[in-house]
Amino acid sequence: MTIPVATVEFSKSGQVADETQVADALATVTDARATDVLILSHGWNNDMAAARRLYDRIRQRLASR
Repeated sequence: MTIPVATVEFSKSGQVADETQVADALATVTDARATDVLILSHGWNNDMAAARRLYDRIRQRLASR
C-alpha cells in the first residue's frame, strides 16, 4: 500500500508559508478519495529534515500493515 503525503509549511507566526501547498494537500486528499487523514505536526525541538525522516518511518510502518 502506498500512503499519499502532502506538506503544508507554516511560518513562526502560524501563517501558511505557501498557499499552493494547501491546494496541493487538498488535491492529494481528493485524488486519493481518502476516507481518513492523518495530520502530523512537528514542534520547535527538531527541524524539517528530522521531522520528514520521522514521518517517512511512520508512513512505512503504516503501509506495511
